[in-house]
Amino acid sequence: MLLGVHGLLPSAAPAQARDEGSWRRAGALAVGRYAPGAVLLPDGRALVAGGYSFETNRTHASSEIYDPVSAAWSLGPSLRLDRNFPLVFGQPDGDTLFAMGFQMRGGTSAWVLRFDSRRLRFVVSPNGVEERELAAAAPLSDGRVLIAGGYSTLRRRTLDTAEVYDPRSRRFSPLAAGLRHARFGHAAVSLADGRVLVVGGKVLETNADVRIAELFDPRSETFVETGALSVGRDRVTAWTLAPVPGQGASVLIAGGSGATGGTTPARRCEIYQADTGQFVPGPELVRDRMAHTATLLDHRRVLLVGGWSTSENRTTPQAELWDPIQGRFLPAGSLEHGRHDHAAVRLREGRVLVAGGKEAPARSGIESPVPAEIWTPRGPARHLGDSTAPSAR
Repeated sequence: MLLGVHGLLPSAAPAQARDEGSWRRAGALAVGRYAPGAVLLPDGRALVAGGYSFETNRTHASSEIYDPVSAAWSLGPSLRLDRNFPLVFGQPDGDTLFAMGFQMRGGTSAWVLRFDSRRLRFVVSPNGVEERELAAAAPLSDGRVLIAGGYSTLRRRTLDTAEVYDPRSRRFSPLAAGLRHARFGHAAVSLADGRVLVVGGKVLETNADVRIAELFDPRSETFVETGALSVGRDRVTAWTLAPVPGQGASVLIAGGSGATGGTTPARRCEIYQADTGQFVPGPELVRDRMAHTATLLDHRRVLLVGGWSTSENRTTPQAELWDPIQGRFLPAGSLEHGRHDHAAVRLREGRVLVAGGKEAPARSGIESPVPAEIWTPRGPARHLGDSTAPSAR
């Protein structure tokens, strides 16, 4: 079995591998949206909200809705509060929180909005404990949500604090014990035993990599150090691998950027072994990347899209698919517009909508691409259920 940590052989995708899917245009947004939030609606449409436009130098309080049947966009409900880089996470009652993030005129925010997908409206909700952007969030087994780290423009520092959101009281509470290492641009992954792995990121003030990972124990509500990454990984993605009998949890750490070498050294993935608390080498990405999206599909496959690539010196248009059966990444077609910090929403039948983000170098002077694109997997269409995110960032 290639799913086990000890049997997973580091390997790049075959040079002649055919693309595992194809891309096509999916209409265009009305405005550029760098780092928006997104959620799938119960009727199969997708909402993309907020974001920043480089062309107008403003963060948006507007949203737009994509209808995959008509392949058209329409104006959505107002967020009431403009922002980009929101933390977006679902709730047991079907609502979605758009929490914290950044406002052009106000800086990092602690404001929280609750989106009611049945009534298509945003409602102001109780604030988070602290203002933060590029924090990481992970669900806990009791239904609460852990939020850790991030950056505060008001305090001008990277945060080592953490808080927990309780959907029953609809309130955020501070944790007495924070992270052992301040970080932002990291990932947080929930493990089967209830703990949360916090990995990657950097300290913005010094541009220093944070290689030491941490585990959060919800019973003691404390963080402890665990293994260390071999390279820096800011703006990284991570997800759990399939469980193997007799082995503990394992987490695949993909992409990111380090203070030395950018994204190039991070092309080789790493795997965290919960049994040993150590990281071991993993497979190679098709393309080195950071600030990309990683969207969970069926059978634990994961689609990686876009991001900034040091080796290409641009936002890469290359997409790739993690195949857990083969234990490798496979080419998955190319976007028309390479982009980073975009929204990715898994639609029905396994398709993935990509919208917003930033393209660099800018094409015709436009840094905020408005054309949206849809990825369709190779092979017969299947109804997979719907999601907006993988099991981790």
